[in-house]
Amino acid sequence: MQRGVRRVAVTISVTIAGMTVATGLTGCGLLHDTPRIDAAAKFLPSDTTAIVFTDRQAVAQRLGVDVSGRDATDEQVVSYNKALADQGWGTTQLATYLTVMKDAPFNELDIRWEAAARWGSGADARSAYVWRVSDKLDLGGLDRSLTEDGWKKDTVDGLARYTIDFAKAADPNTGLVAGMYPAAMTDVLIDSDDHLVVGSGDPAALADIAAVANGDATSLAKQRGAFAPLLDKAEKAEFAAMSTGSGICQQVTAYGTDKPTKPGPLYDALGHPTARALVATGDPMATTSYLEFGSADEAAADATARQALIAQGKELRSEQPFRHLGTFTVTHDGSLEAIASSWATGPRAAVSTEITGGGPAACLPS
Repeated sequence: MQRGVRRVAVTISVTIAGMTVATGLTGCGLLHDTPRIDAAAKFLPSDTTAIVFTDRQAVAQRLGVDVSGRDATDEQVVSYNKALADQGWGTTQLATYLTVMKDAPFNELDIRWEAAARWGSGADARSAYVWRVSDKLDLGGLDRSLTEDGWKKDTVDGLARYTIDFAKAADPNTGLVAGMYPAAMTDVLIDSDDHLVVGSGDPAALADIAAVANGDATSLAKQRGAFAPLLDKAEKAEFAAMSTGSGICQQVTAYGTDKPTKPGPLYDALGHPTARALVATGDPMATTSYLEFGSADEAAADATARQALIAQGKELRSEQPFRHLGTFTVTHDGSLEAIASSWATGPRAAVSTEITGGGPAACLPS
């Protein structure tokens, strides 16, 4: 099916932000055996610099709490929230609002996977949440709800786009519009062919996603750049946080302080990767950090320095010796380095430290 040919006149194309985790996109879409993160990359701009991918449905199924949309009972919602909180990842940007959105036309339980992405740089930097939603979700119902509750509807690249002045429309006490819609849905794009809902705070970001979806702009799936080896490693990911560019090494603040830590010479010896990722997979649960370097020699040198750091040094946020925190194994293949982690406190620690810049894959700014 040609991406430019769409049912533009149909008014059943709207949705709110959500996450997706499925066996692949349908519609004009992707084969069922397409890795889910590759399915997400099909809708992200080629100049994407950061992705946080969450396969919500896969996590929920593994934990035995997968329920759908408005069919979930209050008890099931409580069980779902507890299981995902204990897991430490697997929820989307809409998770906090599940209770108030349970009977809404769209909520977290309708999401298969979520890709939170940032692209561009400087004043041109943009971001959005791309949600692959259930094939059964009534996008027409979402469309009606959004327009009735104050969103202005137009089209961009043949897709329905909804915008609202969120600051004026939201209840100052709850921060929600119509008692259920959060700020992640300030601007919404609906792609009914591919069962996508996209949320952002920037209508221009939605136009970027629409152009990629219609083939008018190059997708990250077609021009993977520095993300290529990381996307390959994340094919079975339940969770993956990856970034590229000059800002991927950062100063880290220790617990209980507001000042950057003083890492010392073991950290000074580390290299500077061009791209990084943390990948979490389930059954059995495993977390691995990946660092991509400019050459095999750079990766080998960093691997040697990182092994010394793990053996002798302290983790930046906790300021505890790595040897007290778990088992961390460093290997490299060509320019790609891998740090497999087994945290004493469980795999959620790997996610937490990656998001905040600590852990065995930490590196310092140039």
